[in-house]
Amino acid sequence: MPAELTHKDLARRLGVSVTTIKSYRAKFPGAIPPVGRGKPLRFAPGALAACRAIQQGFQRGLSIEDIKRVLKKGFPGIDVSDNLSIRDDMRPPAGQGHPRRDVPGTHADPDEAGQDAGRKAAEILRQSQAGAQQDTARRLERLESMLAELVALGSRTHSLHVELLAKLDALAGLPGPGPGGLRTADIPSRVPGGVPPSAFLALPVVLQSGRGEFLGITGKAGAPFSLGEFEAHLLRRAGRMDASGGMHAVWSPQGEDWVLALRGGERRAGAAGPSQAPAMDAGHEHYFRRATTPRNNLVAVFHRLRINGKDVSEAFLRAFFKQIKDSLE
Repeated sequence: MPAELTHKDLARRLGVSVTTIKSYRAKFPGAIPPVGRGKPLRFAPGALAACRAIQQGFQRGLSIEDIKRVLKKGFPGIDVSDNLSIRDDMRPPAGQGHPRRDVPGTHADPDEAGQDAGRKAAEILRQSQAGAQQDTARRLERLESMLAELVALGSRTHSLHVELLAKLDALAGLPGPGPGGLRTADIPSRVPGGVPPSAFLALPVVLQSGRGEFLGITGKAGAPFSLGEFEAHLLRRAGRMDASGGMHAVWSPQGEDWVLALRGGERRAGAAGPSQAPAMDAGHEHYFRRATTPRNNLVAVFHRLRINGKDVSEAFLRAFFKQIKDSLE
């Protein structure tokens, strides 16, 4: 005679929990009747087939009523009644009270309950992610707007800077560099001394960045700004600070470098009338050195600046070069 089965046996055979087997009995009263009384409850071997039919029905998406019809058709010997419950097999003797009846709707399949909870959690997660994405998009839009405002502000500031320099040049009566390079009025006057070769003065003037990149200046004609043009521009800028207008460019070789110093003089009034006093150092010494870029271009590197006999920092040197560059745009 086949062995009787307990709740645990049925659950193990179907790969579900004991609670799921009990929920099958609650949903389909009488379909899985116990054999005898006592604990643990035991069921006939045929209960396994009934439980498997219920399980397969749920897996196929059938409703409880559909599964009941399947059970009535496949298991004509069992009574699938709505008036029975899993407590009917444990009815107390007469006079000891009424048997406990299950309240409709209180029984739920733990597997289905778990699936519902999972779906709800997934929906909450999806809504949370969607909200986070919308918040991120709003932040990015705000950041892009702020960056656009900063760029516009920088452009306006740069334009005002260039306009101010142009007005200063106009007030000082200084001509600007023409599209063809240096004009006669722009050629600096030089006191006797060393003069760099013309080929050196024709080299593009550049500054080397902290990462070793060569940064140059583009003139209005689109051509690289030469060392000679750079010299003329420095002299023009220095002339704005010299009331006598007697500024001169003084070149001197120092090892591999050519050093440019700007010198000026004071006009003194004497018995014989105004005279030019000895030239005096303006305090700025600009060091240039010939170099070859990674693209095999010859350039004049502006690599050192001394003011009043002291070397400035690299940051100051780059800021000074940028100021010269901005004043030309």
